[in-house]
Amino acid sequence: MAYNSVTGNSKLFRSVLVLSRFMQWASAAIVMGIVSYYINHYPKGEHIIYEEVIACTTLGFFLLPLALSFTKKTTWYIVPLDLIFSYLWLTAFIFEAEDYNWQSCSANAPSGAGSCSLKYASESFTFCAFFFTLLSMVIQMMAWISEEGVARDIHDKKADFARPSAETRITEGNSAV
Repeated sequence: MAYNSVTGNSKLFRSVLVLSRFMQWASAAIVMGIVSYYINHYPKGEHIIYEEVIACTTLGFFLLPLALSFTKKTTWYIVPLDLIFSYLWLTAFIFEAEDYNWQSCSANAPSGAGSCSLKYASESFTFCAFFFTLLSMVIQMMAWISEEGVARDIHDKKADFARPSAETRITEGNSAV
């Protein structure tokens, strides 16, 4: 069987999609852990609650796309969810950048949590969650387009195959019946 570059690309896209979905989910889990620690030990702010909600909903909503990325058929149904969550993660990143980089990191959101390294880690993984959500959306579309191209090629090859019709069938020694 000859190597089909479109089929090979589709497999490559699915492999990268699995990795991207896992990194998206893992980044959201790390952000949820850090923000949950802040909520449990320090005063709460609106931005911290927003980040927690986005991280928790990402963990819930993206379990299915993570599992579906292992299947052989990709669909475009997840793309709107990726688009929405990429903007939500971008907003969370902007909130964290304002809270931790605008003035003194140790004095801002949550106040009393003196360590800036944990805040910067949360900010970094928030950006990672945004990036991998956006990357997953692009890869999902590319994989879907690649698979649609394969399906279209197979359909066209079947249409080009000439089959004898029942009305024009020619038998041995006779002309058309």
